[in-house]
Parts: sequence; C-alpha cells; structure tokens
Amino acid sequence: MEITLLVGIRNDEEKEKVINLNTTINLHFFKTSAQYPISNLLMQKSLGNLLRKLHITDKTLFHVRGEYMGIIFYKAFKNAFGYDPNLFMDIRGASYEEIAGYLKQGILTKIKLHYLKSLFEKYVSKAKLVNVVSEELKHYAMTKYGFSDQNIVINHCIAGDGFFWDETIRENIRRKLKVAASEILFVFSSSTGGKWQNGDEIAMALARQGYKILMLTKKSYSHENIISMFVPYNEVPNYLMAADIGIIIRDKDIVNKVSSPIKFSEYLSCGLPVIANDSVTLISDVLKKYNCGAIVDDLEQLDQNIINRLLSMDKARIANIGKQLFSIETIGDGYIKTYDRLASVK
Repeated sequence: MEITLLVGIRNDEEKEKVINLNTTINLHFFKTSAQYPISNLLMQKSLGNLLRKLHITDKTLFHVRGEYMGIIFYKAFKNAFGYDPNLFMDIRGASYEEIAGYLKQGILTKIKLHYLKSLFEKYVSKAKLVNVVSEELKHYAMTKYGFSDQNIVINHCIAGDGFFWDETIRENIRRKLKVAASEILFVFSSSTGGKWQNGDEIAMALARQGYKILMLTKKSYSHENIISMFVPYNEVPNYLMAADIGIIIRDKDIVNKVSSPIKFSEYLSCGLPVIANDSVTLISDVLKKYNCGAIVDDLEQLDQNIINRLLSMDKARIANIGKQLFSIETIGDGYIKTYDRLASVK
C-alpha cells in the first residue's frame, strides 16, 4: 500500500521545514490560507489541481485532519472527479466553540464563525467515517452532525515514542535544575500557551503555597518558586521525568469537556501522577479508573494528604498505563483498523 501525505503550506519556508522532517513518506504540497470564503475557494483550487495529478482510484482512502480541512478536501475532490471520496475525517475537538470562546472577538471572527457554521452544517456529514479523540467528542459529533454510532471511531491523542519513564534521566535533570531529591516539583507543559490551559493561574497558585513548579512554556516567570524554561520538543520528556506531579487545570466548558489533551498523554507516559480539575471527562475517567492522579476543585487549597498519596505512586506503573492508552503502537493500531473498515464501506 502506498502512503502519500498532502501538506498545506503558506510559503516556501514552511515547505522546507516539512521536507526536513521527513525522508520516507511521499510528499505533495498545496497552498493553504486562513479560514474565510475567498481563501477557501483558492485553497480548493490548489488542492483540486494537486489531486488531478495523483494516481487516484475508487479504492483510495483519504484521512483528513479537522472538519474545516475535511470540507475543503471533500469539495475539491468532488469538483475534480464528480463523486464522493472515501473520506475519513479526523475531528480533534469542538473547533467552532473554541473559536467562539477563545479567539479575540471582532468583525473578522464573526465572519469566520458565520461561515464555518454554514460549512460544518452542510458538509461534515459527507465523511464516510469520523475519528474523534474521546467518548465525549463522540457524543458531541453524533448530536451536532447526526453521525450514527457505526460511523464514529475513537482514537485518543498520541504520546510520542520519546515519552517514557527513566530514573537515571530524572536524577540527571533534577541535578541540572538544582532540585533536591527531597523537594516536590510540579510541572506544567504547554507549547502554545492557550488561554484555556490557565498556565498563569496554575503557576502562581502553587508558587504562593511554597511549591516548586517547572513551567515548560514560552513565558518567563520571576517568582523564586517557578522554574521557567522552553526547550526543544525532543527534550520535553526529560524534564517531565524530572518532575513529581503533572498539572492540568482547564476551564469547565464544552471545548475542554470533549478534549484529549496531548499533555495528559505525555505526563502519564513519563510516569507522572496528574492533578486535574473535573473539566476534561477523559482525564477524570482515566484518573479514577487507573488510580493515577487526583481530581481537585481548587489549587489554592491543596491537601497535603493528596500530594503524599501521589508521591507514593509507582511511576513505572503509571508510565505503563500511559503506553497502554496513548502510545503510537496503541493509537496506530486503532487507525489501521479504521482504514480497513473504511476500505469495506460501500
């Protein structure tokens, strides 16, 4: 079976970055742009021109990430070939509500939301199969888009192969950070610093109580109990291993309720017990089922008994749970089964 990756890029610099990441998969590029009506038409045209150059048959499967790009792809394919593609649409979250709730509101955002609402209502259901990242997102997709249970599969967000537990790495990084073996070190990791992740609130709530927290973000903090760092992605696992407890505190809204945070997958895979609030259903369910963390209402009043319980947990056991639920092998196997299933859909 031949695998080809169709990559949307805005400029030659983005194209070079993608080429440098990969040496094994066939790459084809098309021009992408912002989510507005005119740019939509330009992107459809670029993608349609690319599709016409490829060797496509009625057996070809298409796995497209996100509702918006899935719709662009569907329309480009239908215009180019006159029939519906074997489309597997990968829905990663409540994207419309994320824009409405977290993007700066203005006339352009209102235009975008109006446009996306119309597109989603008309075209998302054109997918033959849909992937979602959580049970809650499955319910959301069934309710919002009318998919049946047979049309939806669940594959959570992956933790890469580099995320694992190693005692030696932990000790080396703690020495580098000058954190004593007896000190408790929390960690919060975010590459985007999205508002829904509440990084500032988490950092200050723990620091004010005398706890040390490692903030793996682009933002720098001046508090004596906060270690601010932003490291290359391949080094992130080393710093997660150095910590004792991972923190995820999210807003209680539909965007977070249906999500599968990548950081949660990565925390567990590195052996970290997790403290979270009851905002992400997937996290709450995993912490309760596998006894690998704690659910709290307020970081300002952390219970020392809870912390002591988490510190006593076996990190190797937690890392194994992470691998069992979120590894490339586990999620990859789920996707391969989905491709087989899509190939049999008439």
